[in-house]
Amino acid sequence: MRAPFVCLLVLSASCTAGQWLQGTIEAPDAFGSSIRLLGTRGTQHPVVDSTTVGPDGRFAFDQPPAWPGFGQLALNDTDRVDLILSPDEPQVIVAFSDIPLQRHVQVIASEENRRLWEHKRMSQRSQALQLEVQADRAAAHPDSLARLSYLDSLEERAIALREGHLMRMIEEAPDSYFAHVVSSTRAMERAVHEGPEAVRSAFDFSDPSLLRSASYAKAIVGYLQSVHASSEDDLIAAADSLLAYSAQDTACHRYVLESLIELFAEYGPPAALTHILRVHLDGTDQHLAPRIASIVRRERAVEVGEVGPDLVLPFPGSDTLLLADITSQHELTLLFFYSSTCDHCHAQLAGISWSYRSHAPKGFEVIGIALDADTAEFFATIRTYGITWPCSTELNGWGSEAASRYGVRGTPSMFLLDRQRRIVARPVDALELEAVLRDQLH
Repeated sequence: MRAPFVCLLVLSASCTAGQWLQGTIEAPDAFGSSIRLLGTRGTQHPVVDSTTVGPDGRFAFDQPPAWPGFGQLALNDTDRVDLILSPDEPQVIVAFSDIPLQRHVQVIASEENRRLWEHKRMSQRSQALQLEVQADRAAAHPDSLARLSYLDSLEERAIALREGHLMRMIEEAPDSYFAHVVSSTRAMERAVHEGPEAVRSAFDFSDPSLLRSASYAKAIVGYLQSVHASSEDDLIAAADSLLAYSAQDTACHRYVLESLIELFAEYGPPAALTHILRVHLDGTDQHLAPRIASIVRRERAVEVGEVGPDLVLPFPGSDTLLLADITSQHELTLLFFYSSTCDHCHAQLAGISWSYRSHAPKGFEVIGIALDADTAEFFATIRTYGITWPCSTELNGWGSEAASRYGVRGTPSMFLLDRQRRIVARPVDALELEAVLRDQLH
């Protein structure tokens, strides 16, 4: 194994003006392997470039980035090492004494990466000490007050050493990219407790250099949390604000848009997602990441006004029917997606039952679609809550085809369909369902 200073000499002697990021890997298993350079876009790591590790362990990348940001070198999907990539540094040189890369990295040339890896190693030592303290605390007798007090002080010291070291690094180079990201992240985290305007002041959502760090994704979630939303309208207004704040930079704006689509599709509310799709998309998904475009297509297929997918509905102990045959016989049909183990679903049952009894004579039908995997639980819920409308289940839990086709991500979820399966409404609860029914069924 060559010593690091020998690596430095070899690399320095072999530098050319075009070789911006270069290094050596002192592991024969890596010779001839492909090594990729990954960028950072929030929580994503797109491939920027790739090259081959030579038979002597050397590799080099020629093109520096247009913006500073975090990146990674990757030998495969799991062997990755973090770096800071900046156009302000004409050369970055790293040496790996072995693999995996993460445990054997040495920064030969790059002040940004020297700071990054000093911080990482200090954090690793601090975390290791904290884990030891936590293990000792768990093993200590509850009456050993002196021992417990000592362990508390030891943990506080570990945290203080890490924090003090980090602050000294920021003071040492306040204009560095490392300092910019750390300072922005900390300011944002403090501002979350002070409200959305404070978050906006602390974090620049139009700064593409921040987009190239994990702090950007945290800031989006932090801003939404800072709103303390009490209604869907509050979240819709917050989403509009985030998109406005990021509008000065195309990449930032697109990332905020995609993040909001993904968040609202996963966690709701549906009205916020519908608003994003209608107001902030131009009717196409050609500029969206493939996974986001897939969400958009799925969600648009079940928007209010669209014809809902037909379904094959198995009714345990009875027939299997087509949804189209059921809806064609009723003025309005509610699809109520639920689970027998979902307390939030159970809370809606009394209200839906009341609406069912009141409006069934006017042509209202309810079809329960249980995302269950157990027949006993399925029938027990029907008995316990006195459900009188038809209930279907594929007994496949969240593998339900019906739930997938209607884009159901959480229970309870409701879709109100007319005779042609056109989606009339997507009520959020039994109260909203009753209001729609009173308006639609005179």
